[in-house]
Amino acid sequence: MSSALFAGLVVMGAVEVSLITLDGDRHTGRLIELSSDAMVIDSAGTEIHLDVAGIVSVVPKVDFATPLRSIAEVKLVDKTVLFLAHFQMDGDQVSGELSSPGNVSLRRKDISAIRWLDHEPRLDQESARSVQFQWEEACKADVASDRIVIRRQRDSDRDQRVVLNGLSGVVHDVTEELVRFEYSKKQLDVPRRNKVEGLILYHPRSRPSPPPVCLLADVSGSEIHVQSLFVEEDGVECRTVAGSDMKLSWESIRRIDFSQGKIVFLSDMEPERVKWTPFLSAGRSQEWLSRLYAPRRDQNFEGHGLRLRFESETRDFEKGLAVHSRAELIYRIDGQFRRFVAWAGIDPDLGDQGDVRLVIHGDSQQLFESNVSGAGGPVALDVDVSGVRRLKILVDFGNDLDVADHLYLCDSKVTK
Repeated sequence: MSSALFAGLVVMGAVEVSLITLDGDRHTGRLIELSSDAMVIDSAGTEIHLDVAGIVSVVPKVDFATPLRSIAEVKLVDKTVLFLAHFQMDGDQVSGELSSPGNVSLRRKDISAIRWLDHEPRLDQESARSVQFQWEEACKADVASDRIVIRRQRDSDRDQRVVLNGLSGVVHDVTEELVRFEYSKKQLDVPRRNKVEGLILYHPRSRPSPPPVCLLADVSGSEIHVQSLFVEEDGVECRTVAGSDMKLSWESIRRIDFSQGKIVFLSDMEPERVKWTPFLSAGRSQEWLSRLYAPRRDQNFEGHGLRLRFESETRDFEKGLAVHSRAELIYRIDGQFRRFVAWAGIDPDLGDQGDVRLVIHGDSQQLFESNVSGAGGPVALDVDVSGVRRLKILVDFGNDLDVADHLYLCDSKVTK
């Protein structure tokens, strides 16, 4: 498989796709040509030629396949996450089947962790969150050998939690039923089902991997960090940055995301500075209020998703910020981006209440200013930030003091 993004020029069959460009344009048509530089689609008899560098995402217009039941989540060293309907490992030999479904060729050296999902009985929501947190902490820890992570059920009147314990050793073989694990120079056959939460495989540190050229999301939830892609009439073959190969049909592919490095959401960035100022001095309560009204990422101040009410509909947004007046946020973007775009609006649950003055600065220059109110509806932002090193967002008091000043900056991002 070529190390380039696409292997040569590919003439497609009749697969229909929809795509979005960096400029926000949307196109739908039959994908007829694809190269490392350009894409051509046939839209109602008109050929549209597009630069791959300007494409954000491509979605097949097909009836998506029903995924198989996932028994394992496998993370690769390149941050690829795969959901598998089958997984076994015999020494260095690995066999697996994507839940999408699809074919996958894995190597032990590509795998950083395996976590099983077919435990019985199922945990309640609180216990599941606790186990998820413990697993993530186990994966973050520095290791000098393989680790097996065991489930232990605390069962008493006061404590019925599931606790994860990790043991260092060597993972040898993995089947549907057991894990062969070497611990203190002894070979142990550990029953897998409901006993083993997962495995963390040790690899010596190596040079950082190159960034993926795109991310491929399948219908089961896998997110594949793609190094190269070969497009065929019935689907795609791809190689991950880690070097694993897989093949998926168009019906298994939910989205091909080219936005890496081209788009960055503010909610995924760490602000260089955040300052909140109350309308009236709060005395000893000010520190507590500062935490209460601190900007929220990808959720509102009640912990729910972000949404805005337009004239004829209410739209939900996965990404964005919730900001209470008066707040100042500064992001360092180092002149790498061209546009800052967002939808700015007041929490629709507050009706016509809420009024703020939104000001955008690039370095020392004011780039945008507008009042945003619950009565006026959302405001579209599309601000030129070419050459800007620091992006400052000021959500100032408007006409109603600070009453109901819950501003949402939905889908807020900087783009190249």
